[in-house]
Amino acid sequence: MCALIREYGGFDALLSGIYRMFRGKRGGLLGMGLLVGLIDIATANNTVAIVMANPIAKEMAQKYDITPRKTASILDTFSCIFQGMIPYGAQMLVAISAVHELGHDVSAFNILPYLFYPMLLLVSSLVAVFVVENVRKFN
Repeated sequence: MCALIREYGGFDALLSGIYRMFRGKRGGLLGMGLLVGLIDIATANNTVAIVMANPIAKEMAQKYDITPRKTASILDTFSCIFQGMIPYGAQMLVAISAVHELGHDVSAFNILPYLFYPMLLLVSSLVAVFVVENVRKFN
């Protein structure tokens, strides 16, 4: 799938779009997070999203001077955030089936307001990108 996307210019289109929207190191980190999140929404599988986003993220990391460790962390964290929030993701489907086994009916949209872990993970990730990067800049 990655080879097809690269062959037909998909990676170049994604990279140019991200470069237009995001500038600087923090922008690169957010761009990587958005990239893996969008791929996760499309595939509903965070492992596949990470593998597909990796070649693009590697190019972005080189351009924005982001370490491979931080790149891997961003890809993993943001894929978990998006995977946990999509209503057709594995976690949501397991939760719905568990509730159904208990004899109740619930939809994914009833559960969405109670997704505290993905929401807190998103907030803490954004704090890490904006605050921690600023603190390291001044040290």
